[in-house]
Amino acid sequence: MSRCETRLFLTALSAGLAGFLLNTWLTDIQVIGIDSLLSIPLISIIFTCFAVAGVANSFNLIDGFNGLASVVSMMILLAIAYVAFQVRDYGILLSSFAAIGAIAGFVFWNYPKGAFFWVMVAPI
Repeated sequence: MSRCETRLFLTALSAGLAGFLLNTWLTDIQVIGIDSLLSIPLISIIFTCFAVAGVANSFNLIDGFNGLASVVSMMILLAIAYVAFQVRDYGILLSSFAAIGAIAGFVFWNYPKGAFFWVMVAPI
């Protein structure tokens, strides 16, 4: 198995472990026809592992560019914060803004040439 395949497998395995420990699986994604399939536990477990592994590896693919994954993460968190504001879930809203602040601090030090990591790993 190649390095990429191993990483994808381990990501799906960790999604399965987290789903098992938290007893949380994707059972409703608001797509006609798919939701009836997700009511079957085995399909729900497989779909959850596939979705989590896909999202994690998609971030890994765009992480090769300096700051791109962090900016995409901030945009996603802004969308989550907007939805949380609309449904008046202030805990998620505040958590989203806290994560945005943390990522923005990272972007400040990392942009434009990955300076944060050069400081951390550069030989003295």
